[in-house]
Amino acid sequence: MGAGVLHAAAAATRFGLARHEPPADLAAFVEFFWVVRWDLRGEQPHEQAILPHPNVNLAFESAGAAVFGVDRKIFTRRLSGTGKALGVRFRPGGFRPFYSAPIFTLNDRVVPARGIFGPSADRTCEAVMAAASDEAMTAAAADLLRGASPPPDPAVEQVAGVVARIIADPGLRRVGQLA
Repeated sequence: MGAGVLHAAAAATRFGLARHEPPADLAAFVEFFWVVRWDLRGEQPHEQAILPHPNVNLAFESAGAAVFGVDRKIFTRRLSGTGKALGVRFRPGGFRPFYSAPIFTLNDRVVPARGIFGPSADRTCEAVMAAASDEAMTAAAADLLRGASPPPDPAVEQVAGVVARIIADPGLRRVGQLA
């Protein structure tokens, strides 16, 4: 089970989580793709809590495609019946080239992906939900991102490096220490 999934052992009995590396041409922006599948038919729904991370996610679900800004509190999702979802977890700073406004405007918000990627987000969601394999799902999402033609952004690498340093060193407690 992935980092950030609370009560991972119990969660593993309720749903499957797979992570996939991004294609090389998107690796500057995307940390990984994630696929969640569940079959809870005849069982009680499952409430799953996720710890916050400094990442924007683009998710494709049966209800549609949405961009999830950085949550500053525990995020909870209710799973019931049977289903699947595909997500794109952007690197810290990696969503910036896709979004024309300051990223903090997405904090604690979920916005329809069509508002950022246009109608192709809805078509991509249909393709993702119809796909039988993780590979087909991630390929459809990758094509959407490529179609947005994000320009290279050297700040993305710098931000990702700072966040990686913070995560790797639990002794860092203050901004002054990081500086």
